[in-house]
Amino acid sequence: MPAALCRACVDLMDITGASVSLVGEDVDTRTLWWSSDDVAGRLAEAQYTLGDGPCLTVVTLVAPVLAGDLTSGADAARWPVFAQQAVGLGVRAVFSLPLGSSAIAIGSLDLYRDRAGPLSERDRSFAFAAADAITTAMLALQAGDAGTGMDGSWLRFHD
Repeated sequence: MPAALCRACVDLMDITGASVSLVGEDVDTRTLWWSSDDVAGRLAEAQYTLGDGPCLTVVTLVAPVLAGDLTSGADAARWPVFAQQAVGLGVRAVFSLPLGSSAIAIGSLDLYRDRAGPLSERDRSFAFAAADAITTAMLALQAGDAGTGMDGSWLRFHD
């Protein structure tokens, strides 16, 4: 279900790709759970390697990060090395939303676009609803309530 929701984001929104990253009990433990394409996966991995970027900011602040232009201005200056790597991958805008509650993030829904510009009001509404639905689905899977027969242990991180 979470992957289907992410695919719907790519299909229905004015974005190029999406990914879901999860954090462990230690915020420094992160993993890519799903990505729509190679660029989305490489974008997430770049953030883990650098220790900086929108998905990490989202998890730390438990607040959305909507960076409409990684080529210049405040968005590029916020994460200069990440922005340079993202632009090198063909990414011009990133939009990250926390998965979890208002108090704690279990991960992030990360959307990217190959051209600069903000998310439309319609796309923002859809993205926030999708992040809530993905959170619900991930928590249900972890609790073993999704009817999959899985016990959710695959969501837990181990040292």
